[in-house]
Amino acid sequence: MLVYSKGTLFVTGGSHGIGEAIIRKVGKNYKTVINYDFSLSPDLDVRDSENLRGAIASALTKGEVQHDLVVSAGVIIAKPFLEQTPEEIQFQLRTNLEGAIHAIQGFLKWHKDSNHPIRPNIVVISSVSAHLHEGSDVAIYEASKAGLSHFVRSIADPGKREFIINVVEPGTIRETNIGGWRDDGTFDTSAREGVNEAQAREVAMLPIEVGKDDVAKVVEMLILGNPKGVYNGASFTVDGGYSVL
Repeated sequence: MLVYSKGTLFVTGGSHGIGEAIIRKVGKNYKTVINYDFSLSPDLDVRDSENLRGAIASALTKGEVQHDLVVSAGVIIAKPFLEQTPEEIQFQLRTNLEGAIHAIQGFLKWHKDSNHPIRPNIVVISSVSAHLHEGSDVAIYEASKAGLSHFVRSIADPGKREFIINVVEPGTIRETNIGGWRDDGTFDTSAREGVNEAQAREVAMLPIEVGKDDVAKVVEMLILGNPKGVYNGASFTVDGGYSVL
């Protein structure tokens, strides 16, 4: 008989890349794993705040059990800033930043309204692009990730001990489809090829390439190995030294 140590793990963007690796790495410790990802269904889009909040509330249960959240949904459209349409700009900002904020707020609001006895643990996947700048082609993506990392640090309040929240900032992870999605939920293979070329140039600078499993290991430590909240409001860069170089 399986005995799970935790209740529900709610993950946004868990079908590909880092999100998929996180579910595979830590999901086995939970009775229920919810993968909220619009590549599975148009209904599972973090831009739909009402549906997202409803899904979170429906997934969580009361009682002496801990529920945790991983925010991993992210997209990038790498093209000259002046050529990006309002829809493409909104797609990145609303998915990467606004969707994350709604997920976190909805998750914490459920805990507060339910007077849940066990504080949750939240890990947010941002990017080294939050503090590194690669040019105007990715300016919107960088702005969204900078806002996301800053948001996490702003809401963290270790003194109140109501929840644990940390942000992980990966460098170039080639095992992901983040660069290929369109705002209608379809995948653009040619756009992904352009991102692949740029990522290959970045990886060539490093003595070792960082993979999605390397990021998942850090998330595992924060979700499963940080019960006291020793790390709270912290940022973890996982980039093989790219940001240093």
